[in-house]
Amino acid sequence: MKIMNKTRYTSKLRYVSLYLLISMAGAVYSQEATAVFLGKDFVGGGLEGKSEVYYYERKGVNAVYAVETGTKSAMTAQFDLSEIPSNPVLKMQGRIDIGHVPASDVKISVILNGRSLYTGESGFHNRDWSEKSFDIPFGVLQKGKNELIIRNLVEKGSAGKPPWVMLVMAGVGEGDFRLKEPTNIFQHLSINLPETKEAMKSPDSANKGFTLRGTKGWAWTPEQTITEIPYLKQYNMNFFMNCYLSMFDYPNDNQWWKPLDASFKKKYEEIVRLCKKNDIEFCFAMNPNLYTSRHIDYSSKKDMDDLWQHYEWMAKLEVNWFSICLDDITTGLDAGVQAKFVNSFYQRLKKINPHAQLIFCPTIYSSSYNSHGVNDNEKYLRTIAGELHPEIYCFWTGDGIVGAVSTAKAKEFKEIIGHRLIIWDNYPVNDAYQAMHMGPLVLRDKDLHELCDGYIANAMYTQSEFNRIPTYSCGDYALNPAEYDPLKSIGQAILHQTDNREQAETLRDVVEVYYGFLFHTDRFRTNLNTARFSFQELMAMKQGNVPAKLFKENLQDIYNRLGEQFPGRYQAERATILTDIKWMEERLATFK
Repeated sequence: MKIMNKTRYTSKLRYVSLYLLISMAGAVYSQEATAVFLGKDFVGGGLEGKSEVYYYERKGVNAVYAVETGTKSAMTAQFDLSEIPSNPVLKMQGRIDIGHVPASDVKISVILNGRSLYTGESGFHNRDWSEKSFDIPFGVLQKGKNELIIRNLVEKGSAGKPPWVMLVMAGVGEGDFRLKEPTNIFQHLSINLPETKEAMKSPDSANKGFTLRGTKGWAWTPEQTITEIPYLKQYNMNFFMNCYLSMFDYPNDNQWWKPLDASFKKKYEEIVRLCKKNDIEFCFAMNPNLYTSRHIDYSSKKDMDDLWQHYEWMAKLEVNWFSICLDDITTGLDAGVQAKFVNSFYQRLKKINPHAQLIFCPTIYSSSYNSHGVNDNEKYLRTIAGELHPEIYCFWTGDGIVGAVSTAKAKEFKEIIGHRLIIWDNYPVNDAYQAMHMGPLVLRDKDLHELCDGYIANAMYTQSEFNRIPTYSCGDYALNPAEYDPLKSIGQAILHQTDNREQAETLRDVVEVYYGFLFHTDRFRTNLNTARFSFQELMAMKQGNVPAKLFKENLQDIYNRLGEQFPGRYQAERATILTDIKWMEERLATFK
């Protein structure tokens, strides 16, 4: 008879207890909406027919603009009710963008079955998603067909311009119901560990995917980078790009115009050598207009020379790949001037190294067209298409800044920008937030490599050891997208970090708690801490402190096992977990 490891058995009991508590509490206390409809279910409005586009990390959104836009100022949803709630409430999740008017001037009307339910200030947050509730008077709802109309009452404005009111979801139900989308398969990640560790297929025998496969280290130190490069080779990656944040003392001033410290340069020269040793192309990148007290003047020869000193240094080291990044900037947004500037760098690089390749990260870099002051996004992209040297690659992050990456959007973006694309995949990046994204790569189409030449993941900040687990799945996908299996991949990723079953089970438990933002398809955000999210979901239940305490104790057990089974390892990762444990303890202590 096989005896289960005692520690793992205890952990299993906690999961079972937790599951039973959630199930019982859900059966007794939770209220589901009687009817739920997404923004895309509304007819009219300004975004009808654009349900697959992400707006501010949300999909299926609709919006109403000013009255003078006509049909775009109102949207209508019809829904059926088989029963009428005894204490009916309408809830809506939305946001506003006020533009240049006070938030108090952005007014809406809500009409239900021909009756005015509400007229007044929208109540939604400016530039952030929030929820608003309306009591429904007796007799307004009816069995069968019902009709809800949302109107923007601001008189003056243009379609696609603020002030607008966006709606992602609405629902009708009993007074205390929770408004949420129907459960999707991504919300419950359960990993069955494989019995044996399998070697990854070599690129020679199975390369049916991207030509370039790699990652960038988000603000990684040289020491982090040196440690991680051999792992990238193990994961069949052949490309590594430094994060431009790594080129200065982030989060301090980006002094791109100054010579780099000699000892710092020596470390990066070691990185270049190590990449070559591991058959990895090193890509040198900087962004001179981000986090800086001195924005670059594209027309200044001095500014160009000041930036060029760094690229010249790398070109003389026989580095073949370079990137100029102008993403997330608020100054220097003219596409034509940007293109001329980048072209001049490309010409300089070619004179030193005829094999040099350049990737440009444009200011508009996703299909959601999020920008930082660009007035006409499509015009910007078409200007880049016409004026950027045709041999220069462009980065693209996907359907949105984070979230899904689809072939349809890749094709659309490539046609507009007119250049070869390399995917800059913002996963498992945490942008230095108190979060870890450990789950497998998902929501990437299997034929993207037919349109894009490269796939570059983006890493977590200090948690670079845990970062190896999702990065394994990124490499697995990039090598052979058509045969990529997320659950199989993450199981193998865990085994490849461990020496025995006990260690594998501990890392499996970590991943199931910190499964990552890609599994919350209603809202993709890199600051989502899934451990805290799960804890808060439990606390929100009636008597939720009981299962929440079990959840916290289970996380404490995971923290302890990491220390016992991996001595000297996962220091930054354990510090992240410990911070979460203390956060949970504080909330349990104040529970009433």
